[in-house]
Amino acid sequence: MPYFPLTQTRRNTVLGAIGQAGLDAVDFVWDIEPSEATVVGLGGEPVTVDVLEHRPTEYWFKFDVDATRASLWAIFIPGRDGVLRREHAGTWDYVRAYIQEWLLHVREEHDAPDLWAALGQQRELMVGEVAENTQFTPQEQAQIAAQLTEAKEYVRANFWLDPEQQAKVEAQLDYLIDAATRSRRIDWRNLLMGALVSQALQAVLPVDVVQQVLFVVLRGLAQMFGGGDHELPGAPPELT
Repeated sequence: MPYFPLTQTRRNTVLGAIGQAGLDAVDFVWDIEPSEATVVGLGGEPVTVDVLEHRPTEYWFKFDVDATRASLWAIFIPGRDGVLRREHAGTWDYVRAYIQEWLLHVREEHDAPDLWAALGQQRELMVGEVAENTQFTPQEQAQIAAQLTEAKEYVRANFWLDPEQQAKVEAQLDYLIDAATRSRRIDWRNLLMGALVSQALQAVLPVDVVQQVLFVVLRGLAQMFGGGDHELPGAPPELT
């Protein structure tokens, strides 16, 4: 079975690119797979080429070869917009540019927090049996306002945000305070989760800020939604 491996100098170039991308080389492993670029006729032997896999994300880059035309291909995922990408690179210089692009995508995905998992953990504080999707009482509205005001103070005391980010946090919390005066409790609970998490998903606010705001808010309001009085590990300390 014909095998077209990368030369040692090119493997070393790939190793350098991994370091430049800020990724850990021990997370990558080499493998050999059939070529997609070389068309083998009936009865012909398949051609194999090198594949580099990033184990934590399971993303990969195939250093493919069109053996009949002596040209190089780059096949990798994720490419632009997160989809599989196939490129007729032609020469090694273009392959090297594609590997650099791929590594940046891998780094972005590897570093991205799992916001859905974080949301699931925090949502447990507020997922209880709510008898009816009723309006909040005036006392509950006051409690919500107090808890969201505490969240504002916590952010001011514990995070450095630029003025625009700080304004976005406070505007979002003010909106939720106002919404509690007219929304029903289950609807408001869902609004709280969606409004804050969307800020992190859209990179408007840092993820850790959103997580800590949710900690502060949910800690004080869980009983209002049948979630009980729980405390998640790592929850922020009481303000003094």
